[in-house]
Amino acid sequence: MDLEDLVENDLEKKDGVYYLRDHRSFNYSDGNATETYILDAIKGAKIIASDSRELEEKIKDWPSRYHLSRERSLAYKSLELPVSASVLEVGCGCGAITRFLGERVANVVALEGSPRRATIARARTRDLESVTVLCASFQDVVFDSRFDLIICNGVLEYAPLFVKHEDPARELIRLLASLLAPTGNLIVAIENKLGLRYFSSGKEEHTNVMFDGLEGYARFPGGPATFGFSELYEMLRQRCAFVETLLPLPDYKLPTALIRAELLDEANCADLFATLSSHDFGSHVDPRMHERLVWHELQKNHLMKMFANSYFMIAGHQEIPLLERDWLGDIYATNRSPQFMVRTTISRQKGGEIRTTKRYLESSGGALTNGATLNHVLDDSLWVNGVSIHTMITRGMLRSGANLSLEERIEGPVVAWWKAISILGVQDGAFRGEALDCIWQNAILNNGKVSFIDREWTSNKQIEPLSIIHRSVANFAAHEKYYLLRWDRSCQKISEMSLMRAVARILGIEITFQSLIAAVDCNLRVLESVYGERSSGFKRSVRLSILFANLFVPFNVSKSKDKLIGKAQAISRKVRGLPRRIVGRS
Repeated sequence: MDLEDLVENDLEKKDGVYYLRDHRSFNYSDGNATETYILDAIKGAKIIASDSRELEEKIKDWPSRYHLSRERSLAYKSLELPVSASVLEVGCGCGAITRFLGERVANVVALEGSPRRATIARARTRDLESVTVLCASFQDVVFDSRFDLIICNGVLEYAPLFVKHEDPARELIRLLASLLAPTGNLIVAIENKLGLRYFSSGKEEHTNVMFDGLEGYARFPGGPATFGFSELYEMLRQRCAFVETLLPLPDYKLPTALIRAELLDEANCADLFATLSSHDFGSHVDPRMHERLVWHELQKNHLMKMFANSYFMIAGHQEIPLLERDWLGDIYATNRSPQFMVRTTISRQKGGEIRTTKRYLESSGGALTNGATLNHVLDDSLWVNGVSIHTMITRGMLRSGANLSLEERIEGPVVAWWKAISILGVQDGAFRGEALDCIWQNAILNNGKVSFIDREWTSNKQIEPLSIIHRSVANFAAHEKYYLLRWDRSCQKISEMSLMRAVARILGIEITFQSLIAAVDCNLRVLESVYGERSSGFKRSVRLSILFANLFVPFNVSKSKDKLIGKAQAISRKVRGLPRRIVGRS
């Protein structure tokens, strides 16, 4: 692309980046050490594609995760981008979204005010002729052309820092809308200042002050500021005839799902929001509420859109959708072995019912090694409304009453869950292989009946009852450890083993040492298959021993242990001069 044909300004080119001759540098930065590390990581990588696992191996902290994670561009995978589209990305940062756009369309102008970040973006797109990187302040550029698509990803909140106007955000939207082609689209991705995270478990992302956005940024007037739904929608609607609201989950920074807001009016999405919640962002604090349960109350009162953590707005002068009309959402499972990465599409059928369809993201999807005892199965199914057994058991844990036993807290949902599993078929005290993925998170209770969703994994062998119990409890513990402070105090020191014993007593199942080892081994086999970490001999024995030992560690100790292990690993790798690995969300 010849940039001189698109802008009137005088330009100069250096190391692949165009600069305005009198550029006023925008000094936003993640810090010299961080950006130097990211630049070196990108320059040293052989594979720099938007889905590069090599770059993801370089993640060592929150900033590097933000710039190098494969999740950065997932929301854009759902869009139907014309190959011939001309794209302007305002504030491209270190080029994570730029890279994806350049892989999909023919002409991308990536605008970045920071010279160093522009250099990093150029390094990330060094092999893409479709991308032109321009280092300039947006208000200084005079464009001679209009664009089919303008991206404003995590930029609108910084308008006060680089737009000279009494109302910088509104002025930026006016300028962006003026650059849209008649059939063009503007995408604005941004945090919701009224997002549930900001009430519960996160400091304001830009000021690192708890509740700062909720208080209208009274402490830092004139600095970065995000918006609630009504504010953002009104600003866009003032300049664009068409505005559509999409919700990235858990947020726009590292999305693993993107859904149309209208899905919330047609389906109960509370468990989806809860399951995809994140607690590994840079400004995390211990939650002040159990967000899973709050999402359900917001769903009942039709308020989920107002409290979503982020927005992904598409606006234009006329309705030229970038999404299929019947599309309602996508959920991406990418933190797996490549052959098991899945895209689950939610869509409205002709009869009005909502259906989910699973497809592999890789051409080699579903491949298992010879002799595998597990199968990976993708199927289409109707959306199931209701409340998960996981959520029902969570409510039992919060129930006040020191004299209540674990059995009394969880008996109702456990019995309903077990009855539904038993319908799948029992022979000689064991279940058919189809029951392997019937964990609490995948069991939805509606009007007294339990239905199962997302059963991707089955076994060629029969499944022992304790194996299903253990997989359910282990998954439950992984999600609930963040919310222990909300549980009744009498429950906060339980372990996976004590919870498994309570479930077994309710169901009349005997736990033996042999059955316990078999249950842990079954779960390890699933983990090895999903994440591609197959091992044998001594290494596998060690993994099995660790999983077995974790059964007896109280939940509250396990949470503290995770923090201590993370700190110890960070110190160890720092001493050895190596980056600390960050494990992705499951």
